Amino acid sequence: MPLEVRDIQPDPTLDLVATDAVTGAQRRVTTYSGAATVAPVVQPGGFQIRVSTQVIGQPPQGELAGFYPPTGAAIPAAGEPPLVWGEVSLTYAVLGLAAGSQDVALGVDGAEVVLVADPKNPEAVWPYVRFTCFTERQLGIRYRLTVSQPAHASS
Repeated sequence: MPLEVRDIQPDPTLDLVATDAVTGAQRRVTTYSGAATVAPVVQPGGFQIRVSTQVIGQPPQGELAGFYPPTGAAIPAAGEPPLVWGEVSLTYAVLGLAAGSQDVALGVDGAEVVLVADPKNPEAVWPYVRFTCFTERQLGIRYRLTVSQPAHASS
């Protein structure tokens, strides 16, 4: 079932310069965070297509979801590659359980940040957060991604 990340509400960006404890080099560390909603894609006419991928007796199967943080900035593609990492956590789930309903897997897992080439500028990449989502309904998430790069790198 296709999922979309929407209603992204970014927190203020944390941007600082830190000293690497091992090398003594200055590094720019930028953290983007916020909240968002993950839900099945609404089809034209307001319909949601729900197809359960969970097989009784088997581990639940999630769907990949992802987004570009709205406050994210381009990162130079040349030079020392930046260190990037991210996390996504579940904040709420919307359920409509009826009597006699079956168990439903809900949650997020396997968050990672990948750097995606900028199609308009071959000298830049953009951070993209992707994760596995287990839901057939609406979920609330919190995200945080951090980019650490040499302090002289400009975005």
